[in-house]
Amino acid sequence: MPKNSLRASHASEYVEGDFPRYAWVRAGDQVYEARLSNSGSGEYNGYPILPHEAPGWLP
Repeated sequence: MPKNSLRASHASEYVEGDFPRYAWVRAGDQVYEARLSNSGSGEYNGYPILPHEAPGWLP
């Protein structure tokens, strides 16, 4: 999930190391947020969020 979000530039402007802190993706009616969990290796943990919690600019 995060790789698709990052490729589509749906990532936060805040970075930790070389990686954005957050990334988002919309899949149908569901929105997912991924948070950087390891800035050394670029690992993320993703989870569903409510639509109103997503950034307003997310398509």
